[in-house]
Amino acid sequence: MNYLLLAMSVCANVAYSSFYNYFGKRAVRRQSDNYKVNMLIYSVAAIVLLIVGLASGMKISWFTVLFGMLFGTVTALSGIFKLNALNCGPMSFTILLITSSMILPAFSGYIIWGEPLSIWKVIGTFLMIVAAYFSTDKQQNQKKKSIKWLIFCFFAFLFVGSIGIMQKIQKKSAFSDETDAFLAIAFVTAAILCAVSYALKHRSEKKHLNEADVLIQIKVKKLLFLTVICGLFIAFLNVVNLYLAGVLPSAFLFPIQNGGTTMMSVVVAMTVFRERISGRHAIGMAIAIVALVMLALSELL
Repeated sequence: MNYLLLAMSVCANVAYSSFYNYFGKRAVRRQSDNYKVNMLIYSVAAIVLLIVGLASGMKISWFTVLFGMLFGTVTALSGIFKLNALNCGPMSFTILLITSSMILPAFSGYIIWGEPLSIWKVIGTFLMIVAAYFSTDKQQNQKKKSIKWLIFCFFAFLFVGSIGIMQKIQKKSAFSDETDAFLAIAFVTAAILCAVSYALKHRSEKKHLNEADVLIQIKVKKLLFLTVICGLFIAFLNVVNLYLAGVLPSAFLFPIQNGGTTMMSVVVAMTVFRERISGRHAIGMAIAIVALVMLALSELL
């Protein structure tokens, strides 16, 4: 059952990243658009998680309130920087860089909680990083790179990796049975932060609008529909991922989860979004398959 949930998590994450790439390319012309998209997504997730929490009779402690607010802040920042990165860079390379943040939670299990870390897991993780490198086209990426894009990717990497560590901390704490309240508080916080950021940024941008800034290539109804879908995806992902973080070893969960998401996202980028395919991508795919098999088998070795 846990492995089925892991597979569903990977598929949902790929779909979520694909929608995010679509928003980045079609719905973001100003920074306030970024905040608006994330505000809508997190608001839907917050409503869903509040309903689930209230229906289950959630318990709330001060730890859950404070840590949930911190988790929500990190979640909001990860979404903002990820959408900014996708807005100015290719999906394949952006997702590869961001999801390589698997390194942070995978090794935190060994450093903080003393979870076993076999040599096979280390090699598998290293191969996944190598696969991430070979799964991009060097010439294309050289054209796409910019200092701004690299900064966005770095901060998205940092905050996405921190999410995995915080999920593990919550499940290891004495308040692990307050998951529903933890997630509800987190996404209410994320939605509020994005709403406040949108209001402030939108007001300042009004003074410097030009025609190019307001030419959004996606209709409002379509934007609302897609953000609702994304909100449902992210609510599902956080419930499932928080559960998996408590039942599967970090060194197994995060490389498989993020590595699988990475490679499937590259395929989507090539096929759906028509990003250029090269021989390097084929090499990356082959290495990734070996890495994923090695990580999976490391649980039995």
